[in-house]
Amino acid sequence: MRKGPQVKRTALLLSAFLLGSLLAVPPAAASAAAPAKVAVTKVKAGPRSYSGTCPTTVGFSAVLVGKGSVRYRWVRGDGSKGKTKTIRLNGKATVRDRQTFDRSIRGWQAVQIAGQKGLSKKAHFTVDCETTYDTAAPLPQGTAGQPTVAAAHVTASTSGTTCPVTVTFTGTIQVSHTPARIAYRWIDSAAGQSRVEYADFPAGAPRSKTLTSTLGLSATGTGWRAIDLLGNGHDSGRATYTVTCATP
Repeated sequence: MRKGPQVKRTALLLSAFLLGSLLAVPPAAASAAAPAKVAVTKVKAGPRSYSGTCPTTVGFSAVLVGKGSVRYRWVRGDGSKGKTKTIRLNGKATVRDRQTFDRSIRGWQAVQIAGQKGLSKKAHFTVDCETTYDTAAPLPQGTAGQPTVAAAHVTASTSGTTCPVTVTFTGTIQVSHTPARIAYRWIDSAAGQSRVEYADFPAGAPRSKTLTSTLGLSATGTGWRAIDLLGNGHDSGRATYTVTCATP
């Protein structure tokens, strides 16, 4: 029995409908494939401006607003980029980064979201490191007739872990020229200021002198010491120590 034209047309329409149903992407699957739209707000650097001894650490934070799995990374003004990380969002979440600097610098950091163009608002910061004079960075040579300028540098070392423990502080004082006499005192985080002492630099002698100071500890503790120069000079930074006594 031969099929009429109407039967053939119906069969063709049914085949096209079934084929289209198989190729069509369900709305749920299409929305799942699309990347999550994320807003980046409150991009901050803390401290935004720093002036003091280095190295120092600057913290960065930003708030991500969105929903779903998000890949992001920190981008820095010097061209470097942080590691790409993944976070699961269901509203808001704060992401953070920290950078340590040992020199003066001005820069910024921003957040980059994978799959989205551009960067977030930039968090600008400034680090102004005070000059630290030590054997690697000697004080510039001055000439006779100029005021003597001095600079100090201190390090700390600990002997042993069984208390009592002795912490030794090694300090260096430099002068711009000789002869010179520099008044100084040790500053201790717990004991405060020591008595005033003097470092003499005869004519033609080396422009640096090494000083030592010790501290005995009978229990676990932390602290610091520094050299305070009385007069025209650059005080030392703090030499910190941490002592953890072994339990008998």
